[in-house]
Amino acid sequence: MNATDRNLLIATYALLFILNIFFALGKWCPGLPLIGGCFEFITAYKGTITFLEILGVMTIFAEMILNYDNHERAIRNLKLVGVVILTFAFIAKVFVNYLDSALLQ
Repeated sequence: MNATDRNLLIATYALLFILNIFFALGKWCPGLPLIGGCFEFITAYKGTITFLEILGVMTIFAEMILNYDNHERAIRNLKLVGVVILTFAFIAKVFVNYLDSALLQ
């Protein structure tokens, strides 16, 4: 893995964590000014963001599986925890987004 691939992977992890933080804070703390605007953006473009998020989650999941033995033990464990958190956050977010919209109709 070269430096560009590594930087793109780090950016994917960072963007997914930031997206999940904005979503969680916007969903359960709607009074925050900056977070509320970001949450409105996320809900307005829910389908596109969900599609991009599944691509990101699948990318980091596949990278973790393919390069699992190429990293030191501490990095492997950190990547494993990150992938598990982001995967479960994605699944939970899909349930929250689409069950919420299905119950309102």
